[in-house]
Amino acid sequence: MRRAGGGGEGREVPRGALPPSWPGPPPREAEEPRGFPLLTAAEMGEADRHAITTRGIPGRVLMELAGAGCARSALERWPERLGRAGVLVLAGRGNNGGDGFVVARHLAARGVAARVLLVGDPGTVAGDARANLDLLAAVGVPVDALTSASDLARVEIALASVGVVVDALFGTGLARGVEGLAADVIGLLARSRAPVLSVDLPSGVDATTGAAPGAAVRADVTVTFAAPKWGHFLFPGASLRGELEVVDIGIPYGDMVDRAGGRVLGPELHRWLPPGRPDAHKGSYGHLLVVAGSAGKPGAAVLAALGALRAGAGLVTLAVPEGVAPRLPGLPPEVMVEEVPGEGGAFSAGSSAALAALRAGKDAFAIGPGLGRGPGTVALAREAVASWELPGVVDADGLYALSGDPSPLSAAPRARLITPHSAEAGRLLGRSAAEVDSDRPGSVRALAALGPEVVALLKGAGTLVAAGDRPVALVAAGNPGMATGGTGDVLTGIAAALLASDLPALSAARIAAAWHAAAGDRARIARGERSLAATDLAASLGEAVEASRAGTLAEPFAWR
Repeated sequence: MRRAGGGGEGREVPRGALPPSWPGPPPREAEEPRGFPLLTAAEMGEADRHAITTRGIPGRVLMELAGAGCARSALERWPERLGRAGVLVLAGRGNNGGDGFVVARHLAARGVAARVLLVGDPGTVAGDARANLDLLAAVGVPVDALTSASDLARVEIALASVGVVVDALFGTGLARGVEGLAADVIGLLARSRAPVLSVDLPSGVDATTGAAPGAAVRADVTVTFAAPKWGHFLFPGASLRGELEVVDIGIPYGDMVDRAGGRVLGPELHRWLPPGRPDAHKGSYGHLLVVAGSAGKPGAAVLAALGALRAGAGLVTLAVPEGVAPRLPGLPPEVMVEEVPGEGGAFSAGSSAALAALRAGKDAFAIGPGLGRGPGTVALAREAVASWELPGVVDADGLYALSGDPSPLSAAPRARLITPHSAEAGRLLGRSAAEVDSDRPGSVRALAALGPEVVALLKGAGTLVAAGDRPVALVAAGNPGMATGGTGDVLTGIAAALLASDLPALSAARIAAAWHAAAGDRARIARGERSLAATDLAASLGEAVEASRAGTLAEPFAWR
């Protein structure tokens, strides 16, 4: 299977230019952030075939550019190790092995002592990989075949003294768990102290799902071709790839965009933010109604309101049940508080009339953080989702109210941006949290299909956003320190503030997820991962927003 590479959506971008993920004309009204194509194994295969059969790019050329990119990465990262102890290429019999043969040849041409260990019978290597295997003999790179367990001692000896290992055993074509001799080789590699560069994917990782059902390589860096794959960002693959680089091997960007059902979001997000106005006033950036909190959970309401303020909402009104206002800890003085009738310190069906009056003049609402789960509260939340004539964000206890029967989402008159974690998503879909996480892209698509106005933001490691038939967007930033109470409430406020500023719901969801992750990464630097709290994330949000507006958010991978 061969690969694809750069260009701009709908136009060509010269090879060697900046990442083609972030170019393009200013967006049209209501256009959504595009991001960079994120491919499944099948989509990558189709892009390969199209490049070869329709574009006329020889597969041998694609393999040459792929291997050369890997060699260049290794030389730039580990010049001393390569010069002192050389490189060992662990190669398979397919095109991934062929890429590895090219890596060995290019490094040998730069004076690096190179050796190839081929797992399998050399006589079964065919096509472009065969041609590059034959070239190794011509340039004097030794190739040893490993065909049985008795050959493993040679692997162990080679690994003990080598400077760098190149993993070229299996690539995007792998459709099963690695076992047998190849698994034994991977086991020996796991004990090596040499840095590992994986070609395209760490061997053993599924390019589409990120699963590693058998043995799998843990790489220090993975160099992939043309575009990132889902398996680079879905776990456990995401934890095995190390740093990710994407090498342009010359296939037009548009060919990948036409096939990609996914996107990785990057610093292009600033293109979808409305420009600041010199004559702006507080009404210019929207008035948000946050319906949140209860006697037992007042802090969630505060965090949602704080997230909204830090995300740029012009005005924030926080509606809480009677008796809760005095319990709001650390509420920013900028937030206006309205108490409405309830029962036992929680919202109830009797809160409906007061909330109807509060909705007048508002631009969007958020409902759910700290709301409570009593019958009256559930009834109110279901009414809000089904009938309120404002775009809204639904999270936490607002999502709980839809458990087992999410039909209010299908009746919603305006956009409903739902922000579940895996367990909440499972309750909406009738699945377990484990089932949701076993197919996160499929799960977020299913969530978005719950109603015509639904935009789904599935929280977790690698947050995903989906709506209708649009490509699923992935946010590659964020860190484990964000897995703490309250960070989701801050996200609710961020997304709702963007909705209130009149952004389309899908843009609001994608930008909110990116800002939230970027703020979490900044908070980790300031406070440490283990000590990160939701208030730290909110405090770092301003830096993330400014970086987004300047177009300087961290790119999700390095580009070559």
